[in-house]
Amino acid sequence: MNHERGHGRIDDASWKSISKDVTEFSYSAQYLLYFICKKLDIPVSEPEVDEPIRPDGEMFMKWYRFYDNHLVKGLSDDQYRAFNQARKNGEDVSQYLPTGDWRETA
Repeated sequence: MNHERGHGRIDDASWKSISKDVTEFSYSAQYLLYFICKKLDIPVSEPEVDEPIRPDGEMFMKWYRFYDNHLVKGLSDDQYRAFNQARKNGEDVSQYLPTGDWRETA
């Protein structure tokens, strides 16, 4: 990055490299979102070249809030640390997960 008078400027080669990295990251994020939606039976558009996928936002957020609320508010700090450690170790984490069906929550 070239700084002139306090204003940043990116040369063409750096910009092309950054743009390529962002595009590749976007593809990875889109793939993960698509895979999650398919696994959870959340309606999602089929991938198309140069078009982002479009999941059912309401259903996706319902699923996300179900797990986020449980992990953030339902587990104690010690339980949350144990959950993360077990997850990192590839151990069974089912005892830390919420019960019930996320589709049936408000």
